Amino acid sequence: MIVAVVLLVGIGGGSDDRNEGTRSRRTRSETTRASSTTSTTTRPPFTYSVKPGNTVTALARFFGVSKSAIVAANPNLDPDHLVEGQSLVIPSPQPVHMVVKPRTVAVGGSLRLKLTGAKELENVTFELQRPTAPFIGPPHEASEDGVVTTTYELGLADPPGTYTVVARGDQGTLVQATFRVEAAGR
Repeated sequence: MIVAVVLLVGIGGGSDDRNEGTRSRRTRSETTRASSTTSTTTRPPFTYSVKPGNTVTALARFFGVSKSAIVAANPNLDPDHLVEGQSLVIPSPQPVHMVVKPRTVAVGGSLRLKLTGAKELENVTFELQRPTAPFIGPPHEASEDGVVTTTYELGLADPPGTYTVVARGDQGTLVQATFRVEAAGR
């Protein structure tokens, strides 16, 4: 599990009706393809010898990479017909990273969250930790390349202060971004 912390400034406040009478809601969710990223914290690619019963799907899950990354790293690979003893290049897993945009939003604004490096098809929830009460959005399924992008519209009732967005996946992905809420008109 890789945990990354990103300091961002300015997001509007909000919650939903379950959280003490203020209101936040998820407005839109989509899955996108990841762009290539490099990091010194990941292992380098390596060669793996196929064992009886191996599948590209099982190897991708075991090594924490996408099926498409394994196929791309092995240009002549027939992913439906692995052969015992066949050598496969297993690429480095994509580092876990979350970006919150825009960097400055007045109370009541909206924000876009983009998580990269989740496991393929992992269910990820985003929790907005606020001074009033946390807001936990619905789960989002990561793309085959481990990307989740969603937009949240924040309400008017949350006070200015420091907030955190935590992304938690059901296969171990965990990342957070800390930001500051500013009053409208600043």
